[in-house]
Amino acid sequence: MPLTGLKVLDLTRVVSGPFCTMMLADLGADVIKIEAPDGDPSRVTGIMGKGENPYFVNLNRNKRTITVDMKQEEGKEIIRRLAKRSDVLVENFRPGVMDRLGLGYNQLSILNPALIYAAISTGALLFGRVMTMLEIPQKLTELIIEWETDAFHVRRIDEHSDAAPGMHSGDGFDHHAHHAAGCADHGRAFDRPHLVCHRADG
Repeated sequence: MPLTGLKVLDLTRVVSGPFCTMMLADLGADVIKIEAPDGDPSRVTGIMGKGENPYFVNLNRNKRTITVDMKQEEGKEIIRRLAKRSDVLVENFRPGVMDRLGLGYNQLSILNPALIYAAISTGALLFGRVMTMLEIPQKLTELIIEWETDAFHVRRIDEHSDAAPGMHSGDGFDHHAHHAAGCADHGRAFDRPHLVCHRADG
């Protein structure tokens, strides 16, 4: 398979990110998914009855999973060791979280200068500039994306009601991170392979 031998460290959760690393795994990459002690929220979201959410199982197929508490120094050291021997790291935390943990690109690239670091974040083009999750209240992000893309009009049933979207508007953008990470690894064309993928930019 085209990505056999590629080692991917997956620090993502829910949809944006897991979909990206799912495609890398489907193409043969060895993906290690890191979950917090309480697990990926999508394991149980929307479940009716017992068991795991099929949505979670599908997005995280072909991956190996370990539990790591990245807030603890022991957990941070595990991430550093894994990053040191990985080709690609994908994360979808809010901008600045990984830096505060001491696990951002600037810190990890010292341990592994060849590491391709793909950061997927939500942003919206408002008032002439890209605003990130640092500036936009999390609960408003989806509404802003739909407003910017006119999705409200597309999903309107009548003048009094709207239908909920089948999936969040920004979640399809993570496939760009998949392509970017694969291309960057194939050519190692960047002196500083730090990919920042905003899920929506107007």
